[in-house]
Amino acid sequence: MSEAFFISDGGVAASPEELVRHLLGRMDCTQKCSVRKAPYLELAEKIVRAAVSWQDEVSGRIIDPYEHVETPTATARYVGALGALLQQGRCKDLADSCIKAMTPVLEDLYYVRTNHGEFLVKEAMMAYMALKDSVRPELLREWEHYFADYDPEKTYGRTKSTTPDIAERQNYLTFSLAGEALKKHHCLADNQVFVQAYLAEQLGKFDEWGMYRDPHCPIVYDITPRMNLEIAEHYASYHEPYASMLRKDLWNGAMCMLLYQSPTGEMPFGGRSNQQNFVEASFAVICELEARRCRDNGDMLLAGVFRRAAARAVHSIEKYLQETPINFNKNRFPPSVQHGRQRSYGYYGAYSLLIASQLALASLFADDAIPFANSSPAETGTYLWRTTDDFHKLFACVQGNHVEVELMPDMNYDALGWGRWHLMGAPAELALSCPVTAHPSFLTITPPSEALAFGPGIPDGFVAGMSIEKSSECKVHSISVNDSAVEFSVDWPCFGARITETLRLEAGSVHIEAVNHSADVIYYRVPMILTDGENWGTVETLDNGFTLHYKGCSFMATCENHEFEKLQETWIAANRNALYRPICFKVNSRSIKLDFRIVTARN
Repeated sequence: MSEAFFISDGGVAASPEELVRHLLGRMDCTQKCSVRKAPYLELAEKIVRAAVSWQDEVSGRIIDPYEHVETPTATARYVGALGALLQQGRCKDLADSCIKAMTPVLEDLYYVRTNHGEFLVKEAMMAYMALKDSVRPELLREWEHYFADYDPEKTYGRTKSTTPDIAERQNYLTFSLAGEALKKHHCLADNQVFVQAYLAEQLGKFDEWGMYRDPHCPIVYDITPRMNLEIAEHYASYHEPYASMLRKDLWNGAMCMLLYQSPTGEMPFGGRSNQQNFVEASFAVICELEARRCRDNGDMLLAGVFRRAAARAVHSIEKYLQETPINFNKNRFPPSVQHGRQRSYGYYGAYSLLIASQLALASLFADDAIPFANSSPAETGTYLWRTTDDFHKLFACVQGNHVEVELMPDMNYDALGWGRWHLMGAPAELALSCPVTAHPSFLTITPPSEALAFGPGIPDGFVAGMSIEKSSECKVHSISVNDSAVEFSVDWPCFGARITETLRLEAGSVHIEAVNHSADVIYYRVPMILTDGENWGTVETLDNGFTLHYKGCSFMATCENHEFEKLQETWIAANRNALYRPICFKVNSRSIKLDFRIVTARN
């Protein structure tokens, strides 16, 4: 196994926390804080009010506006979002709507009408907390009966009884633990035998640095289970040694989150459910809870960093949620086409309401007395870090210039190589937020294409199209990290050839050299955005390369070799964010050198 590493200008850090604290020690605390408070409640209320029209008048259930049936968790997430809003004095005129939806959710749970009952409890508890003092006593007794009088081992969809294979229980049990913690906190049930047994099981799911290993280790399901366990910890007291073990894992995972957040505020790409806007909302829930813990421990600087990171994450998705109807994925295609939605789940109604539920929860946990920090590691830090092999990612960041590299892709969602380039102040999708897979397990408005990422190739194909069984097949070498630059290289397998790609990040630019060790020819492919569904990119041809103009920004890709060919390819590639057309450089020698620059409005 390759070791994870954390590198800054101060050398190699022993842990993610050590790297984070080193970066915070170099932060300018004299500058004025510029981040706005996250509009948690405003955005959540907008989504909930839109969903009122989806409610069936007779059953109270939420009907997906595009599937025209109730999809899994939709009604539960409606009562969860609306319940959390009601607790905070919002949407009081919708209390009757919440009551009407609440009973079918609890009946589905109690009578085991679904195979995912654990997903319903946390949401229903939000409505219970909001409504318990105002509903009819007989209705409240009925609700409390439904909450209290079932066996979670037999009722929930993924337990030892219902799903003997531990690998198939996945992150479901973290929803169970969050729901059981809320029930115990409100004296509805105390299923401690169940809780302790499955908490012990969950502790084995974390990697060395506190990231949660769901099958295939998608980034979204690092965040979601840790959010559930943060909520469980907030409402419950666990026995030792579980309490201290859980706190250590959650703390380490939160440190990793601060390092993998993009300077744009977004979460990384990687695996299923990616590029959906609920992910940043879930991140915000974790950050607000960790900010409270830091406050309680007297660490106000780190508390402020968590609050800033949460606000910036929500601001990164705000533009999608201000639309009517909202965009639940990070693109501008009409929501009716559901471009980017998982093929078998992730339906518009349920996942729009999931955004609202998480935003309202984040507001519930937020302490506005904690001032925002002036910066965060993703915004101003300079560092290089590699995750454990479980997550097979490499992140490099130089003062708001950020690269994410995939070392062992799930080929249903991602591609090998450099799959993200974000620069603070530039649209995230300009130079890829995630790579293009040739075999998407999500909906796209165009047919699948070959895989696409930034990266080198040979006449037989490109690195992005390679399938890798072990991330150790890609050798990573750190070259240098200092205040102004990060330089590293990766040795890639490429259809029988071996290619070394070296990237040097500086403020606003990336310099590349790629070497084919097998023959005197090498290509380098660069994605150029065509459209995000609303805005269009235009490509200008230069003597030494190309410039892409998009949403007031420019992305310039130029070749430094004396002799080269430049090709503007005609095929279209789709990821969850946009459609892209690649350009390509070719040289008849072993080495190609390129310079990439982004010019933003602020430049």
